[in-house]
Parts: sequence; C-alpha cells; structure tokens
Amino acid sequence: MKRVEKLPYSGSKVTNYGAEGCLFCLLILVNYSAICRYIFGRPVYFMEEVGGLLFMAVGLLSFGYTFSVKGHVRISSITNLFPMGVRDWFEVVASAISLFYLIVFIKLSCNFVYLSYLQNCHTTNAYIYEVPWMALMPISMIVCAVVILEFCISKVRNIVAKL
Repeated sequence: MKRVEKLPYSGSKVTNYGAEGCLFCLLILVNYSAICRYIFGRPVYFMEEVGGLLFMAVGLLSFGYTFSVKGHVRISSITNLFPMGVRDWFEVVASAISLFYLIVFIKLSCNFVYLSYLQNCHTTNAYIYEVPWMALMPISMIVCAVVILEFCISKVRNIVAKL
C-alpha cells in the first residue's frame, strides 16, 4: 500500500518541478526585459503576455505539491477547540468538500479548454497559442485532487485503525 500512497506525491512533485521551471523562466525573462528596456531602450513586446502565462503556471502547478507537504494555509482556530479525534474527522469532511469542488472545477476547466481549442485562441500581441496554457488548469487540479483523495483515504484508515 505504501507504493500507492507515494504515487500522488510523486505526481505532485513532477508538477512542482514544472512550476520551478516556469519560475526560473520567468526570472530570466524579467531580467532580460529589464536589461533590454533600461540599457538598450527597447522593451520586450511579449513580456507582459508570457510573464502572465508563466506566473499562472507557477501558481497552478504548485497546488498539489504544496498540499502534499502540508504547506497550504490552515485555518485551525475553530478546529483546535475540539479533541484530536474530532479534528481528524473535520479534516476528512473538509477534504471531501474540497474534492467535490475540485471535480466541478476540473469539469468546467476542461470545457473551457475545449472551447478555447475550438476557437483557436491566441494572445493579442505575441500570438501565443493559449490552449496548452489553459490545459494546465485541469491537469494541475487533477493532480491536486488525487493528492487530496489519497490524504482523505489515509486519514480515514488511520481513524479506523485507532478504533
């Protein structure tokens, strides 16, 4: 069972490497743009669009890994009032609710990607094809949903083992 538990973590780690690559590209691009603008006097015309796409990719691709290493924001002021066993069940319920909304988001974002594909969407200035960038939404949320599902299953298994 341990190999199955590590699979979502490994998938989220791969998407996080993608986020790190996008962040590195964004860093290089911003520095290149600043050098071109202030030293050579010519701005990079596609900087705004590519920078926005890379920034969006960094955010989306890091969700699953952030959850898997428990680096996400937790609001525990109410749950800390309850005993540990009840807190575990709160986490299971919160995970199930998150999964429901992730599934809805995945479905809607898949429809959005398909519509963008049908309309052959490109950015305005640089004419960058947007569909691969838009596909990051459902892909990253699928990875995040699998990580949350594994967390929920392991949490329930731990609760049942304590009984």
